[in-house]
Amino acid sequence: MLINTYTVGRFGVIKVLEDLTLHANPSSLKRLVEDFVGKGILNVAFSFTPATFPSSRLMAVLVTSREMLKREGGSLAIIAPSDKMLDTFNVLNLAHGDYFLLVDSEEELLAVGEQSKSQEQ
Repeated sequence: MLINTYTVGRFGVIKVLEDLTLHANPSSLKRLVEDFVGKGILNVAFSFTPATFPSSRLMAVLVTSREMLKREGGSLAIIAPSDKMLDTFNVLNLAHGDYFLLVDSEEELLAVGEQSKSQEQ
């Protein structure tokens, strides 16, 4: 699986560079979230290709990653989710802002991270 990891402000970003299909095994994504947590980065964002299929395995990785981050005081964001992904979030009742932070771009993610930083001070 082709993946880039980097930071944008207070967020660790996991950018998946290839389409994930129904048959893809996304379990390695959870390990990348765990790696960020191990480095003290508790806010993580995923970026997927527009053609990524929101399989039950991918949804399980996102939900368990979000729960782990939430326990640590962090959050999980999705950058520019596709219509298919948004439809799946709606069906699973995960589209509300209290569950995943949904942003349109890395610039918006940076702004959200800066806004939460200023609220802590």
